[in-house]
Amino acid sequence: MSSFHIPINSLGSSQELFAGMPQSIKAYISEGFQVLSKIPRDKWDEIRRVTLESVETGSGVGDKDLSSRLDISINEARSVITAASLFATLLLRRDEKAAPIVAAAVEAKVVRAEDSAAVIAFYEIIDRDRAIFKDAIEGSEVSNEVLPSLLEFESTVDLRLRFEKGRLSFAAPIALIHLDTDAQGQEVWLQLRKKQVERIVRDLQEVLHRMDEVEKWAGSKARKQE
Repeated sequence: MSSFHIPINSLGSSQELFAGMPQSIKAYISEGFQVLSKIPRDKWDEIRRVTLESVETGSGVGDKDLSSRLDISINEARSVITAASLFATLLLRRDEKAAPIVAAAVEAKVVRAEDSAAVIAFYEIIDRDRAIFKDAIEGSEVSNEVLPSLLEFESTVDLRLRFEKGRLSFAAPIALIHLDTDAQGQEVWLQLRKKQVERIVRDLQEVLHRMDEVEKWAGSKARKQE
């Protein structure tokens, strides 16, 4: 899955932001909202959940899960997550309501006119959770301030075979990992043995535990100051 990063700030108009978008990105976002408009509204909470996760992590996530839950292709799931996440960030970084932003998007051919009612209705749902989404955006921005941040993590498993005298003598699974960041050229491919994967999983579980403890401590401090 390819990634792109669009900086969104609170300065300038929505029209100026859309006008500066490459045509390929406009088309991809438009495709995402075409998909959204076809999905029954009683299933939009799934999209809202994945949109929040995408905003929190700053990258596309949950496409395979969303694809299976909504019975759409993975490419359709990716496009709807991209469109929903970008517009959620745009909406929450500004004081504008959904309707004028969507109107500007229609004028710039980022959203089709026939999809605009569905897009506005979806962002009215997002707007009801404004505080939750704004916290997610702020947390993502603070986390991304110093070093390159992870945009994409991909993995697959390869089977390595060794032959001796024409006969299979050894086989071992190898994890192939791809890490992409939001910094130009900061991309890594590597391979890991099973023992290395197990060690990394243990290390990350410990990191996650420490982060949970820090969140609890920070939350208790914030409550005391209120």
